[in-house]
Amino acid sequence: VNGGSCSGVSDGTCTNCFTVQAAPTIMLSPTSGEQNSSFGVTVTGMGSTWSSAHCVEFSDGVSTFNFTGTAITASTLTGTLNIPAGANVSSNYDVKVYNDNMGNCSGVNDGICENCFSVTAAIPVVSFVNPNSIQQCDAFSVTISGTNTTWASGTTHCVEFSDGVSTFSFTGTANSSQQLTGTLEVPADANPGSNYDITVYDVNGGSCSGVSDGTCTNCF
Repeated sequence: VNGGSCSGVSDGTCTNCFTVQAAPTIMLSPTSGEQNSSFGVTVTGMGSTWSSAHCVEFSDGVSTFNFTGTAITASTLTGTLNIPAGANVSSNYDVKVYNDNMGNCSGVNDGICENCFSVTAAIPVVSFVNPNSIQQCDAFSVTISGTNTTWASGTTHCVEFSDGVSTFSFTGTANSSQQLTGTLEVPADANPGSNYDITVYDVNGGSCSGVSDGTCTNCF
C-alpha cells in the first residue's frame, strides 16, 4: 500500500517469527516526593542483573526527570533524586531503568513500573530565623528565610509569632532570595518561652490573615 494503514493485498508473510518479551519489573522506595526536594531512592528489580550505574527516568508525559542509580546488588539500585520545583503534580509517573552506563536514560529498557510514583506540591516553610531569640520589651531587625515560598521581591507580608498565649507580629519586606526583613517589637508582657510558632501570611498588607505561605514550629 502507499499509505500508513495496514490494509490491502498482503505482500509477504511469515508465521511465528517474532517474539515480544515481558519487560523486567521494578519497585520503588519511597513512592512519592515533593516538588523542589532531594532525597535518596531505592529501586528494586524482579529478576534483574544490574551492575555499575544505570539511568532511572521518571515521566508522566508532562514532566520528566531522572537520576543515576548505582547498583549495590544485582537487583538493587540506589541514588539521589532531585525533583524540580516545576515538576508536574501528578500520581501517574512511570519509572524506567535503562541499562546503559551513560546516564542519559536511553538504550534498552531494563525495568519498568507504571503509575508508581507521585509528585506532590511543595509546601512553603520558614527555614531560618535570625535572630531566633529576643527579650521582652526589645525591638530588633529580624530576617525570615523561606523555602518554596511565593514571596515576590518588594512585596510585604505579615509574620506572626505565637505560642498560644502571646501573639505578636511584624510586617516584612521580601527580597529576591526568599527572605523577609522587618523590625520586630516584642511586647513587655510577652510570654517567656522557647515554643513560639512562626507563620507567614501571603498578604500585601499588615494584617496577619489569609493563606499561610510558610510556617515553622517551636522555632523562636
